[in-house]
Amino acid sequence: MVKHRLNTLYKEAAETAVALEHQGRYGEAASYWTHAIRFAGHYANEDWAQSRLEFCQRMGRRIEAANRDNKRAA
Repeated sequence: MVKHRLNTLYKEAAETAVALEHQGRYGEAASYWTHAIRFAGHYANEDWAQSRLEFCQRMGRRIEAANRDNKRAA
């Protein structure tokens, strides 16, 4: 029963993170991937969520840098 609940929580967090990624909201997606890591019931899910978290963090930093560059150019 507990394992099923963890799988459900993982799935909900991962699906929300994916939706946020598709919207370009990488900072928020990273937060949900962090939750997914905690709820992952399998190493494969944990590894996947960790890789997505790192991707979102990188994208978030790139977007922030681009925004700073655009403000300087304006």
